[in-house]
Amino acid sequence: MAYGKGYRGFQKGFSPRVAARAAYLRRHPTLLRTLLAPFFCMGFFHIVRRQQIVIIALTVMIVIFVIVARQLPQPWRGMVDMGVVIGLTWGVISLAFFAIQALKGQLDASHEVPEKTLTT
Repeated sequence: MAYGKGYRGFQKGFSPRVAARAAYLRRHPTLLRTLLAPFFCMGFFHIVRRQQIVIIALTVMIVIFVIVARQLPQPWRGMVDMGVVIGLTWGVISLAFFAIQALKGQLDASHEVPEKTLTT
C-alpha cells in the first residue's frame, strides 16, 4: 500500500494535480469553482475529459472497495485498514509538500484544465 497507493497514487499523481489545480483556482477564481473548490481541485469537473473519467471511475472503485472491505473478517480487515492508513499518511504528507511548493510558485505539475478555457 505504501508503494502502490502512497507513492504511485498520491505522490506521483493525485497530490501534484490537486496542488496545481488549487494554485490555478487561486489565480483564476470563479463562483462555481470557488463554491465547489474541493471537487474542482480533485478533478471532478473542469478537467480534461479523459482524466475526469479516470477520476470518477476510481472514486466508484474506492466506494465499492470500502463496502467489500467492511465485510472482511479479522485479521484480514485489520491488515487492509493498516495498509489504508499507511497509504493515506503518505498521501497527506505528499499533498502538504506539493501544496507548499504551489504556494511558493515552484510547482511544476499540470493542472489539466481544458485549453479552451485557460483564459477564463
